[in-house]
Amino acid sequence: MLEVNVPNLKNIVENLNSLINEYEEVKLNLFNQLNDSCVNWQDGNSIEFDNRIYYEKTEADLFFGSLKNKKAVYDFIHDKYSEIGKKIRMNLNARTKVISSLDRCCQQATTVINLFSNVDTGYRYGGEINAQKAKIVAVKKELENLKNEVNNLYTKVEQIETEIRAKIDALEIVKINGFDFVI
Repeated sequence: MLEVNVPNLKNIVENLNSLINEYEEVKLNLFNQLNDSCVNWQDGNSIEFDNRIYYEKTEADLFFGSLKNKKAVYDFIHDKYSEIGKKIRMNLNARTKVISSLDRCCQQATTVINLFSNVDTGYRYGGEINAQKAKIVAVKKELENLKNEVNNLYTKVEQIETEIRAKIDALEIVKINGFDFVI
């Protein structure tokens, strides 16, 4: 069962964006402070410490990039599903059953239309009979349109889900190593 609450997803994206911005600010301040400390510290250990800082900054930048890529996936999900609606609940495995049900309704409407066609409308109630037949024809047309819309919606959601899976599979897992510096 697919369930998407677009307004909640938007809140998650906004919170994630705030956290990423906060992380970036902390990262920049931290590495600026660490680099400044190496300027005033000149011995054999300071060079090794400076090299470790460079390595740690590279790892932090990779992690930051990974966070931004994950946020981009959330943005994609939000943008795609907001085109469909605010709250989406769909059983992707029920597509055949839903379409078949709508097909049966269309077939029943066709049967009723055919029955109306066999009725002699030359009598006094002919106009009324033709009006009722026209209503059934309109209902059948609406059912056919609904079937097409539902089928298109299933196709669109399946395409979105395929794209989401591809984007998630493309994400890199970044391992953060601990910082060990012993003098």
